[in-house]
Amino acid sequence: MNFINSFYKKILPSCVLFFLIINCEYYKAYKYNEEGIKELNETKLEDSKTSFYKSISYSYKSYIPTYNIGNTLLQEDDFPAAHEKFQEAIEANPEFKEA
Repeated sequence: MNFINSFYKKILPSCVLFFLIINCEYYKAYKYNEEGIKELNETKLEDSKTSFYKSISYSYKSYIPTYNIGNTLLQEDDFPAAHEKFQEAIEANPEFKEA
């Protein structure tokens, strides 16, 4: 019984806090990527790249915003740099069909 009480009082709150922190980071990465997509659609190209780089900084599925930076570079007619970003996305996740 003491183990169970100890678990609920000491270990469980730490596990819950860790879980919330991890999910918060994933959520931030997702939100910055979505913000970048919106900016890209509004042709706010510099803003979109900034958002995508912020998303990458959270290290969660970074191949997606990397691919989106490639799309931004395509709109800027920087084809070599866009190709490089698409290659980075493929190297990070060979299963990523969009790239």
